Amino acid sequence: MRLKLDSATILIVEDNIEVREIFSSALENNGYKVLQAGDGFEALVTIENDRIDVIVTDLRMPRLSGIQLASTLKNSPRFRDLPIIGVTATPLADLEFMLGFFVEVLFKPCDVNLLISAVEKTLLRQC
Repeated sequence: MRLKLDSATILIVEDNIEVREIFSSALENNGYKVLQAGDGFEALVTIENDRIDVIVTDLRMPRLSGIQLASTLKNSPRFRDLPIIGVTATPLADLEFMLGFFVEVLFKPCDVNLLISAVEKTLLRQC
């Protein structure tokens, strides 16, 4: 089954509500359905209840970080192929290790056009 890009559902996982709203608005303005979660635990509930095509997650969040979320999903037979884009303001010590969990890692402040491009590239890889 081919994925129709403009009907894709993107889950934004970000504890900063302002960043979450900026990312969500930018993606919605480009025709995507966007769901939001404030942390990894909320994301897990959303993923169970909705079909998600791409996750965009902050790496550092309270309760369940983006790294912990990605690790949990990659260890799940049901969700291991779900593409995850990581976003961080913190320099990464081991980017190569992180790319084992994420299809791409973006750095804050993240230009919304770069985010949209990363989502589109990720969706095209699924087609």
